[in-house]
Amino acid sequence: MKYVIVSVSEAISGLPQSFIPRNNKYSSAGFTLLEILIALAILIIGVASVVNMFPVGLHASKRAADFSSAAILAQEKMAELMYLGYNNWSSVDDDLTGIPSDTADPPSDDGKNSFPAPDDRYKWFIDVAGDDYSTANLAKVTLWIYWNDRGVERDAEFITYIANR
Repeated sequence: MKYVIVSVSEAISGLPQSFIPRNNKYSSAGFTLLEILIALAILIIGVASVVNMFPVGLHASKRAADFSSAAILAQEKMAELMYLGYNNWSSVDDDLTGIPSDTADPPSDDGKNSFPAPDDRYKWFIDVAGDDYSTANLAKVTLWIYWNDRGVERDAEFITYIANR
């Protein structure tokens, strides 16, 4: 068996740099200031992106709540029409602004009726098309619900057919 005598520096020259012991007090085992600044910049950009998404999500949630409220109010108004019955309102004007309702204010200048508080920011308008369906004793009722969202008027349209029994 042969033994070869090698110095310590020759023995560790084949090892990765992280295994080589350092004797100087300024070793490269830590992070540099540049690496820390780059990591902080990436972190700040990521956090800023997430924070910017919150208003978008809140606005989408509010719009969904507005559409849900409009659907509930439309269902309520359609139920009023069903309660009145086909013969009581089918001969009224096409816009049905004369529909009797103890909860609605008189129509505004644009022909839209207001809902009572707390839903007074919503308005409604009804159109009845009974002429096209008179042979079948049907009336096509179209109901629009209007509201303002950030200064923009939004609406939802609901259509149903009511039969004369």
